[in-house]
Amino acid sequence: MKNAIRYGLIYSAINILWSLIAYVFGISRSEHTWILSIISVAMPVVCIVLSVYDERKSNPGGFISFSKAFKTGLVVVLLGTLINSAYAVLYAQVIDPEFMEYVEVKQIEQLEESGMSDEQIEANMSVFRMMKAPFGMFTFTLVAGVFSGAIYALIVAAILRRSDPNDMFS
Repeated sequence: MKNAIRYGLIYSAINILWSLIAYVFGISRSEHTWILSIISVAMPVVCIVLSVYDERKSNPGGFISFSKAFKTGLVVVLLGTLINSAYAVLYAQVIDPEFMEYVEVKQIEQLEESGMSDEQIEANMSVFRMMKAPFGMFTFTLVAGVFSGAIYALIVAAILRRSDPNDMFS
């Protein structure tokens, strides 16, 4: 479990550092936001994989059950996402308070380009505005991060599990 906590902290630290780099260099407001998307998926996956590998190495024979591998990955995701959710609120409220307005304008532009009516756009944006509030942002970021991270943990656990051939219950 110590490995999972360490990698959860590493995941959140890398995420925060990357966010600050993107802010300083203007990547978060450029046409290269796809880079942010790729990194936001890669970071938790890499940290889950490294944590499960370390957990597997610490077991005699290098074995790890699917459930233990999944739990390890889930702890990484839970801790990292909890910290990242709190940081997201701090970022939007203190570091770059204009960022959410920028996102809102971009969202409206995309909805208009897709051919939505004004009523449909307003309905979508009312949901966005609820998620823009600190509690909504924290909650949405936490739920979305844990949900996607649990899927990553399931996939990693299925790939990296190594059953002990002498244990009929693993």
